[in-house]
Amino acid sequence: MAARVPAGDLTIPNIFGLLIRSKLVGIEQARSLMERWEKERAGKPQSIRAFALYLVENRHITEYQAGLLLRGYAEGFFVGPYRILDRLGSGKMAGVYRAQHELGQVFALKVLPPSSVKDSRLLARFLRESNLVINFNHPNVVRGFQLGESEGLHYLAMEFLSGETLKDHLKRGVISSGDAARVGYQILRGLQHLHEKGIVHRDIKPENLMLVNRTEGTKADLAKATVKILDIGLGRAVMGEGEDLEDQVTETGVLLGTPDYMAPEQARNSRGVDIRCDLYSTGCVMYHMLTGQPPFPDSSLLNQMIRHATESPRPPHELAPGVPMGLEKIVLKLMEKNPEDRYADPASALKVLLPFVSGDLEGLETPESDAKMRPYFTWLEGEKRNTALRLAENVAPVSQPIVEPPSFDLPLSPVQGPDPTANVAADENVEEGVTSRELLFFVAGTIAGALATAVGCFYGLKRHENTAENHEKDTRLPA
Repeated sequence: MAARVPAGDLTIPNIFGLLIRSKLVGIEQARSLMERWEKERAGKPQSIRAFALYLVENRHITEYQAGLLLRGYAEGFFVGPYRILDRLGSGKMAGVYRAQHELGQVFALKVLPPSSVKDSRLLARFLRESNLVINFNHPNVVRGFQLGESEGLHYLAMEFLSGETLKDHLKRGVISSGDAARVGYQILRGLQHLHEKGIVHRDIKPENLMLVNRTEGTKADLAKATVKILDIGLGRAVMGEGEDLEDQVTETGVLLGTPDYMAPEQARNSRGVDIRCDLYSTGCVMYHMLTGQPPFPDSSLLNQMIRHATESPRPPHELAPGVPMGLEKIVLKLMEKNPEDRYADPASALKVLLPFVSGDLEGLETPESDAKMRPYFTWLEGEKRNTALRLAENVAPVSQPIVEPPSFDLPLSPVQGPDPTANVAADENVEEGVTSRELLFFVAGTIAGALATAVGCFYGLKRHENTAENHEKDTRLPA
């Protein structure tokens, strides 16, 4: 963040000046709202907080932006073409913000600050995760759109999702069999997309599953909600990409995954897992939806991992009578201890789960289904073309053509002395297939060869004068 005015020294004119410098509003608009403020507040107490509140209530700025202005900041409100509206949270390496593109669309913007960029491992991880997300295109996987850099800030523009996590929804109690099957079906659809991309998620759990509403509101209607798989950060490219990064993560002792939903083989060796560990986690999530609790609730993480590896879960119908036996069998097969005993891939599980799904699976929420996003996609394609052109322009052209060795069986012209006034173009004129530069190299090479021969003869004669012992010593290679 840039230098700021000390908060204790701020006045309303200061806030007004910071507002203009921030570029959150135009100069004329700022003057107009200042005039309205002074007219409305005539004869009333005035303070910088009251002025900031006035700006928020009239929707000139957000509460987050007002907070920065009150702390004396005039910069940090824009990242590239995105205006920062609110802070959504922060992770171990990056902050996440609600941001508005200059065309009006709202995104979740993941921003890596300059302090993290200095750590090559964090930067590599951020770029790796961002490139993973940008390559996804499925209604059940969170989408990434643009990876960019602006004034030392690396950022990723992603879908902004309105709704609630499955974790929040589960706080209200168990979920009906049909709705649980519908959520599980969408999780498996998203996992199949990741599987086809060669990705294992390794952290499927309720807080990484977003229930997106078509209508405004915080509570999701499971019969209509779209399930989005979040946080592909622990995802591993099974074709070998990201192996070095994974070594760095595991060396720190970080547990890759969440014990409530973690496959036994993942607890033993997180590097050796495949998509079937995500199937196990999906089974655990479905078990939680049907019964109201994880399969092996335990206050000890170690005990929990041991139970996943050694105990059979209680059948769901014992905890929630009415669960269809067919659905129970699917959940328990997803949760088999041995990966070989589970379904081979998400697609195999989808086929048997479909008959238990309630609600409509058509028209799931996607960015393309929102007409407001179309101008952004057009802009994004233009940005991609411009980036490709810039990259092409930065590719260094071949400065000199590849010159074949001269053919010395051709008749040579008389050797001329070098002309200090000759330019490069003159040197490239070919006569009888050989350039003057090549002739110069040839002559130099001939002289050097003659000198080498003379030196060799001298040392050869010298060796004959030495004794057998000295001869043996002189010809020994250095260690």
